[in-house]
Amino acid sequence: MKQILFLFIFITIISKCYSQKELDSIVNKGTAALGIDVLVNIFYIDDIKLSSDAEALLTGSKGVYDIYLRKNLTIKEAEMAICHELIHIYQFETKSLIKKTNGIVIWNGASYSYNDIPYEDREWEAEAFSNGMKLF
Repeated sequence: MKQILFLFIFITIISKCYSQKELDSIVNKGTAALGIDVLVNIFYIDDIKLSSDAEALLTGSKGVYDIYLRKNLTIKEAEMAICHELIHIYQFETKSLIKKTNGIVIWNGASYSYNDIPYEDREWEAEAFSNGMKLF
């Protein structure tokens, strides 16, 4: 029997932020399509500790995740960023991507030094972009 999906959305800054209903719908549709039962918290923040072109940051593990979004994203940009991060959540939940200590990741059974691979060359990111767009 499928477990009940628990979803709790936090919106911390109210400035061009979207309603809880809109974010709830994006996350619910995405997690249902991916078949994952996780808790996802969404936070809007001004200028998160990201590279200048990043739109979102994902933290968490073991079924509980936080997605931090830049607050000035359009709803389309926010939805695409959430879909991208949901793919990473799927990767973590299925253990195709495992973050270890000291910048090491395990991707589909192979060990990589996270810092030695440029962002655009990381296979897990390519999958998140590709499948995130399909999910969107």
